[in-house]
This record gives sequence, structure tokens and C-alpha cells, in this order.
Amino acid sequence: MNKISSLKYTLLTALLIMPLGVLSSVDIIKVKSEGMGGDLNQAIDKALVQAISMVNGKSVESETLLKTRSQSTSTDKGNEFSNSKDLQDQIKSRTNGIVDGYKILSQSKTDRGNVKVVLEVKIAKFKLPKSANRKKIAVINFTPRDGCCSITKTQLNGVAISDQLTDAVNNYLVQTRKFTILDRKFQQTVSGEKDIIRSGNLPMKELVKLGQQLVADYIMVGTLNSYRVNEKQIKLKTTDKVFKRSVGSLSLNYRLIDVTTGQVKFSQNLNTNLTGKLKLESGIDSVIRESMEISAKEAGYKILEAIYPFVVESVDNDVLTIGTGGDLIEVGQRFKLIKYGEKIKDSYTKESLGRRETQVGEIEITEVTSKMSYAKVVKLTNKNAFQDFKPKSMIIRSLPNRKANNAAKKQEDMRKKLDKEFDDGW
Repeated sequence: MNKISSLKYTLLTALLIMPLGVLSSVDIIKVKSEGMGGDLNQAIDKALVQAISMVNGKSVESETLLKTRSQSTSTDKGNEFSNSKDLQDQIKSRTNGIVDGYKILSQSKTDRGNVKVVLEVKIAKFKLPKSANRKKIAVINFTPRDGCCSITKTQLNGVAISDQLTDAVNNYLVQTRKFTILDRKFQQTVSGEKDIIRSGNLPMKELVKLGQQLVADYIMVGTLNSYRVNEKQIKLKTTDKVFKRSVGSLSLNYRLIDVTTGQVKFSQNLNTNLTGKLKLESGIDSVIRESMEISAKEAGYKILEAIYPFVVESVDNDVLTIGTGGDLIEVGQRFKLIKYGEKIKDSYTKESLGRRETQVGEIEITEVTSKMSYAKVVKLTNKNAFQDFKPKSMIIRSLPNRKANNAAKKQEDMRKKLDKEFDDGW
């Protein structure tokens, strides 16, 4: 593989592993660079390569990237020729847009007879959107335990179930709009593109917009311990009517690892109760999909709260504006109102352990928009909680959803009643 193909392959790799939201525009940056060579052509080549490296961090061999020897002469007229439209177009074409153009600012000879030039070069600069500054997470496929998964009497492929769970977690984290999710699932696909790159049929100008490859801040790894769903039938003794109800659970554990330090930033053993939440009559595929989405939402919500606690952005007459909305918060949901205190450091390592958190009350969500939520104060244990309020001085953390708890209690009472009638009928 030659140097140009190597660069193209690197850029194509970035395309295949980078989420679509990261693709952005290209800016043209002017830089000054120097080059020295046996003749004018070699000096220009080296100055152009240096300019590319200064802007994009790419170092490409001049003899394979540019062939300016065939485009200009080594006469004193080189300065005039370099400013001509023909040469500018040739350079732009031969570098596929990476070098947009250049002009010679100065040209001289050294004591040893080499040529030294100073160029002003216009280079294409990859411009990433603000979303690329979000915390970047790569979710690695969950590892299933042997015989982990079944629905009724059907044994399921654990690898396939883990694959769907990974997709569900990815989808949820993307929808939070707080993270950039890096795809690690289809990296093998990149290998299959090598032959296309070697053919030379893929123009680099189509790839220059990709920018640099993003590297994850965190890697999420985990194990799918068990996934069981069964159907329970209950027949009332007074009638022939039969009630069918799904019972099940999904158990997993996962860790969020800091790529730079290798530290475990967050870990959880999650047991998702699926009883009464699934419709077995909709088919196995539908049941699996719904199960994975329910569990992924629980796991993703905990990750979101751990890394990006929901911040109180403003307070106006006991109406709180929360900097999170969309599908993450629901009207009627209650939260603990937390006030931040001083930062706490580990006495031995001097590392930050976070900030002291003091619960000062409870709030209830009254309105939700796509990006924000509004809440009223339900209970305040500190009357001076909002005194000298500043953004990021307060957060909210989830409380058990009382509506959900009430519904679950009613469901449990009904289950016990049906079970009792069922047992009495025998």
C-alpha cells in the first residue's frame, strides 16, 4: 500500500467508526511553512508536507503526495509560475483538496547550494461540531453467560440476545444527547474496504470532511447473566376464564472504564423486573426487543445520572428549570433536590472525590420540553436553600416513581388475589 492509499485508508476508517452526527465542514487555514531541497521543486514539496502536518497532524511523503517536479521548473521564474492559476489548480487537483493553494513568499540558496523557500499555504482543516466535545463512550458487546437466556421453553442464543442488548444501550445513550457514541461493532467491515482503497478509485476529496478519528473517553463493558421470561396462567374457580400474565427478569452487570487511567468510573449490578411488562402474544422477537429496551433504559439512566446529573439551571418563584428534557423526564415524576457543597479530596491520593451533596427538599416535574423541564417545589427542608443560587449549584436525583409504585402495588395485590382464588379452586 503506497502512502496516499495509506492516508485514504486512515480517513476511511474514521468514516466507518464515527457517528454521522460528527461529520462536519472543512475550513481553509493559511499557514507559513519552510522547505529545503536540492532544487526548487524538492523545497516546495517539503514545505507543503510541513504545512499539512502543521494543520492536520498528517505527515505524508512529498514524493508520493505531490509531483510538483512535473508541474514547474527549477528556474528563477518559479515564484511567478507558482502564483499562476494553472499551477494552483494542478496542486489542488493532485492533493485532492488537502492543499488548496500556495504562493512563494521568499526563495534563497544556502551556502551548500540547496534551495530554501518560505510558502504561504492554504490547507483544508477538519472542523468538528460542538457535539464532538461531548463525552465519548464506546459500548463493547455484552458477554453472555452459558445458557443465560430463554422465553417460556425456548432456549435463546445468548450471543444474539447480548447483541440486541448492546444495540439498545447504544440507542438510549444516543437519544440522551449528552454523549457521542462511537461504533465499535462494525470495525471488521473496515478490513473489507482495503481492496477498494488499493484500487485508487476512491477520491480523497470525499474523505477529507471526516476529520480526525475520535477516541473514546469511556469504554462500557458488561455481562448478561440471565434473561428469563415465562407465562403464568391463572384460572378463576368461579368461571372458566383464564388469565395469562408474563413473568420474567433480566440480570446484568456492567462497568464504565476511563480509557486514559483505566479506572472504573461507574459500575452496577442491574436486575430488571419484566413481570407484567411484556405481551407474549406479540411474538418472541417483539418480547426480546421490548425487554432489551426496558433494561437498557434503566442502565442508561443510571449512567446519565452518574456522569451528567440533572442540573437546576434557574429558580424563579419556586419554579425550577432543569437542563434536561425529552424522553428522560416525565410530568409527575418526583426527584430529590440536592445542593452541592465543597469539594472533597482523598486524604492519601489528593484526588477529587466529588462534592458534598445535601438533600434540601423534593420537587415534582410539571412540564417537559425537548431540551428542558420545569418543576415545582413539593417539600423544602431548608428555607434558605435558594439563597445566593448559582447555576450548577443544585442538581436533582431520582426518587422512586410514586405513580409507578402505586400501579405496581395494585398489580401485586391483584396477583395475590388471583393466586389465592387459583389455589382455592384446586
